[in-house]
Amino acid sequence: MAEKMTMFEYGFNLKGKRKFDVGEDLIGTFKAPESWEYPVYSGTPVDYDSSNAGFLKKTADGALPEALLFSRVSNELRDIEMYESIVARDEVRLGENVAVLPFKKGAIIRTGLLADGYTPTAGDDIYIDGGKFSNTDQTAGSGVVVAKVIEVDVNGKVQLVLK
Repeated sequence: MAEKMTMFEYGFNLKGKRKFDVGEDLIGTFKAPESWEYPVYSGTPVDYDSSNAGFLKKTADGALPEALLFSRVSNELRDIEMYESIVARDEVRLGENVAVLPFKKGAIIRTGLLADGYTPTAGDDIYIDGGKFSNTDQTAGSGVVVAKVIEVDVNGKVQLVLK
């Protein structure tokens, strides 16, 4: 099983995630609700919660996300930074501000955040399924294709181009 971390490879302005050197695409003004079961991994599809101002909500099955979670959210912090991507990412607790990236058409991510039981294949159309990526449309045909699998690496992570 692939590690659930997501790397934002192309199409995002990350520049850096430090106090005075933040990329244009990083948005850090929304909170992760305390009601989320943790951990919540980077790359999780999220939307801005209009009924709970200042908070995020997970994207519904079959919907197009407004953003992707950049931070890893957990109340059991491991006091680490994840350097698998270009930019270091800190973990945050539920109820704290998290960083998100806008969902951008044509951007490319590499992720292991796949729905249980899904074995990816290059060329698969991807839908949102339980806050993860899957080739199954849980809405019985009314779901939106959010990405396409470009390749599957030896570790089971998929490279996706966002739609």
